[in-house]
Amino acid sequence: KQSLAAPTSLPHPWMPWQRHMLAPYLLSPELPESQLVELVEYATSFAIRNDYDLLDTLIDLNQSIFREYEYRQGSTTVYTTPFEVYAKRRGVCQDFTNLFICLARLLNIPARYTCGYIFTGPRSNQAQGVASHAWVQVFLPETGWVGFDPTNGCVTQTDHIRVSVGRNYV
Repeated sequence: KQSLAAPTSLPHPWMPWQRHMLAPYLLSPELPESQLVELVEYATSFAIRNDYDLLDTLIDLNQSIFREYEYRQGSTTVYTTPFEVYAKRRGVCQDFTNLFICLARLLNIPARYTCGYIFTGPRSNQAQGVASHAWVQVFLPETGWVGFDPTNGCVTQTDHIRVSVGRNYV
């Protein structure tokens, strides 16, 4: 079991070699500046209310998306932007993942898109078990990549089976 005990605060200073290796996972999406400004303010609100503690900020962000955004199939497409998800407060797993990634990156936290499946056991929730799923992995200092699933409001464990990762959905 992974330990999330490495305490750190925002903003985290990355060593030059880390910044080079993590650069693709720090780039925010190409959005109009007015939208990015609003998303920076939103992201910063999580850091402020968690006293700039990295892990507390990420957990709060994950839980807030889970609680405050409606899961609604068919309400978005693969082209829906993180700002549209933020503004409409609805979407599906890929949308919540893209929003979380965008907000994390705006806080200088490396984040990547993760696609795979959730193991639900041999007889339980077969619909969820056969559908692909998306979640976020963030790079935590001294810990490495850690998964957050804003659709289900949890930190990923062994039931999240990763198939692929990338900078974004594409």
